[in-house]
Amino acid sequence: MGRHVVETLLVCGHEVTLFHRGKRGRELFPDVERVLGDRATDLDRLPAGVTWDAVVDTSAYIPAVAAASAAALRERAGRYVFISSISVYDVSRARSTSRARLPSCRPMHRATSWSPRRTGR
Repeated sequence: MGRHVVETLLVCGHEVTLFHRGKRGRELFPDVERVLGDRATDLDRLPAGVTWDAVVDTSAYIPAVAAASAAALRERAGRYVFISSISVYDVSRARSTSRARLPSCRPMHRATSWSPRRTGR
């Protein structure tokens, strides 16, 4: 899901910094700034003193890890957006292809809570 978010942000003219482990997709988005690290152990690799208008988090499988990321970025990001993949994939529909049309550059809807599966409740 993350690569589609990045692609949409770039199409809409945003400057993007990626924080990821670098295990897959290193060839994607060659002109985008990257910080390599694991979100569970390497948040200290984020450049000191840098701030971001927004953080889009698409990969938090454990709520405590998402909370740690949000806390680490609390004073450094204008907005922290968490997108749960359990909430965006509709398995009843045909799989998307690379020819799928990108969404328009309109504001996204705001989630009010995590799904029960995601939070373990």
